[in-house]
Amino acid sequence: MSTRRPPAPRLGAALLAAALLDVWVHVEPGDRIAMVCALLGAFSLVLRHRLPVLTYLLALPATPSPPARR
Repeated sequence: MSTRRPPAPRLGAALLAAALLDVWVHVEPGDRIAMVCALLGAFSLVLRHRLPVLTYLLALPATPSPPARR
């Protein structure tokens, strides 16, 4: 029994859609820096076949951490 993988473009589109949905759910529209970082991380998934290390580095810190409260 062999497992069938979806074609790479279809898998890439599904990953991009999931990442963009995550951005839409978790990032506030008014926070421009967080939105840019999250979108950069999401769209870096398009590069995952050609530049895997760059994709990893761009997708890793998808949103900046909030400032510490005192």
